Amino acid sequence: MCDCISFFKIDCDEPPTDIHPALAAININDWSYQLFVQQIIIQKIPVESVGDVERLWLDLLDDLSSRKEISRGYRSIIKRLREYQPLEQLESATERAIQSYVSQSIRYRIDTVATDIQKSTEEQKRRFLVSRHVEGFLDSDNRKADVLAEGSKKSSLYGSKGFDSDRDVVEDYGFEDDEGIDVELNHNENEGDEDSDEDYEDVEGTSRISRTPLTDISRREYKAMFESMDDSSKWKLKSGRKVEDILYNSVHSFIIDLKDQQICALFTDEEREELECTNSMDDIVLDNDTEKCIEVLSRPVLVKFVTRLANLRDDEIDMICYAVQNLVHLYERQPNPLCMNHLEAWYNLNIWGPTIDKVFGDIRGIDVARGESCSISSSNRKNKSRKQDHTERKVIGRRGDAIRKSTSGRALEFGAAEVGRYYHGENGTKWLAESGLKLPKMLRDMLFDL
Repeated sequence: MCDCISFFKIDCDEPPTDIHPALAAININDWSYQLFVQQIIIQKIPVESVGDVERLWLDLLDDLSSRKEISRGYRSIIKRLREYQPLEQLESATERAIQSYVSQSIRYRIDTVATDIQKSTEEQKRRFLVSRHVEGFLDSDNRKADVLAEGSKKSSLYGSKGFDSDRDVVEDYGFEDDEGIDVELNHNENEGDEDSDEDYEDVEGTSRISRTPLTDISRREYKAMFESMDDSSKWKLKSGRKVEDILYNSVHSFIIDLKDQQICALFTDEEREELECTNSMDDIVLDNDTEKCIEVLSRPVLVKFVTRLANLRDDEIDMICYAVQNLVHLYERQPNPLCMNHLEAWYNLNIWGPTIDKVFGDIRGIDVARGESCSISSSNRKNKSRKQDHTERKVIGRRGDAIRKSTSGRALEFGAAEVGRYYHGENGTKWLAESGLKLPKMLRDMLFDL
């Protein structure tokens, strides 16, 4: 308790000699306790000694048993501190002197808290880390931010709460954007998976690919995975080089995309030809009826002709007719909806759903989930090292615009799709981001899970 007096001498006016016994117990670094004692003075609560103040304080903490109540209490404290006004109703010279240096200390403390929170969140943003506990407010040299480190042991009852992120800490202390504190939070994890066209364009309209760099932990895991590979099991080309060794320093997750010029530059012409020919699948051979139907429908389609075909009971032809009929209805509507600007969800419901999803309608046990469904296979891969004694939350899988999966028994996934409102070619930002990294990783997770 003695260090509080020296703090006052440094930052505020020296306290009066006839200080109230309750105020003598203040630890200025614990501003919630400071406010509590201040309210004792304002409300003239009768206390005989410092011990009485301590008991009142502990009783108050006992009442704040749940996290929700604690959170509300902190917000109330911050709000009252910010709205602090001089106690004009007090006539005692001693109490006016007390009010003066307490007021200065409170304002100094609020500025310090705001600065510490801003510095801490900026440091986290630079390191691309999001805190899951109060330790997320630690600097690289293990120096705690003043928000939680300073104060008496009583403040540990508040500080012992577990915060899931830096946003929880800021919200818990009641700081809002309109209170003059500039706090930027870094959001990510699965989170950046809910992609749309706007995700890849800035305010000037110039496109950019938003990709989070690998963290140090991910780099170590990637290196450990490569070093654990059996050298005899690697894909050895006729040239003597091994594919995994070539890709190690150049690509993400060892995924080969021979349409990518940067990937192609890693191989010679002979090696690229070998990669393209190895395990390549033959084109699917369609039966005669299906080929004839596609040939006819590739010409200008008449509604009468489509209606007649719809009466056929053959599943493949029926699905083709259903898809064409759906498109014909859209073409006939005035104004034409295909010439309007829509969100991705509209294309999923009116174009890709009837055209693609219905094709799987006759496959028993297979369904197509749309609407940013999370991939179970992707989640399994992200949580493979999760243990029972770990406290972190389970990580959700990547989200896809469409995921083909089983409907019964063990959850199995067989394919995924990403949708865009516009097609800007294979050099488009959205195409490069989703077809170049996101979708291949989802499909790889599904293949490994099978």
